[in-house]
Amino acid sequence: MRMILALTLALSGCATTGGPSCTPGAPCEAKGKLTLLPGEPAWAAILEAGPNCYKLSLPEAFYDHAKKWNGTSVAVVGEGFDQFAEDDMLWFEYRARRMSMGACDHGTAIHVTKISGPAGTLQWQAPGPEL
Repeated sequence: MRMILALTLALSGCATTGGPSCTPGAPCEAKGKLTLLPGEPAWAAILEAGPNCYKLSLPEAFYDHAKKWNGTSVAVVGEGFDQFAEDDMLWFEYRARRMSMGACDHGTAIHVTKISGPAGTLQWQAPGPEL
């Protein structure tokens, strides 16, 4: 319960979710500030992109490098999908990736296949064909 409250308070700056550039089932690109918050059994990965807020679907191994990514400006590439938000859910799984509930819970989320950091200095890409 404390984790959900902390997550909600930490990300209260996310005014809306989704946006015209990301639609379910379509390729999606977005830029913004990446926030990574640990949780059990799932992390929360949120992209604050101006007035839009996107929940990100990332593999568990990505969070091994959370310190270098958290708080950075990034560009993400992936596929949009509808979230499975219900009031009593704490987390859900999409394509074998777990996502925590509590922020940016409605609208389109992004199943990420590539992330680029400031000026391309940080780079992460899913191995093999993810989509």
